[in-house]
Amino acid sequence: MLVLTPKQYFDSLFLSYYVSNCKKKEIAKKACGISIIHSHRNDIEKLLVNYPTFDEQKDIAHFISLISRREGIIKSKIEALKKYKRGLQQFIFENK
Repeated sequence: MLVLTPKQYFDSLFLSYYVSNCKKKEIAKKACGISIIHSHRNDIEKLLVNYPTFDEQKDIAHFISLISRREGIIKSKIEALKKYKRGLQQFIFENK
């Protein structure tokens, strides 16, 4: 868990996506610990964050959220089709 309080106004969802995708490796390099990973405040404060305007941040975060929801729907459909396939296979091969 990472708690951030930016000095400038950020869209929180955009910042969450940005840090967990774009800065994940950079944070991991500076982290320490084996079973529980710790990141020091000083290391996090030194991260350089490139960011668009607030309105663009909102648009980007909204777009990523829509894609994530769509991904969830598609994954659900894939699981349903896999179950359907297994059921058909059982029906076909048990009746022969």
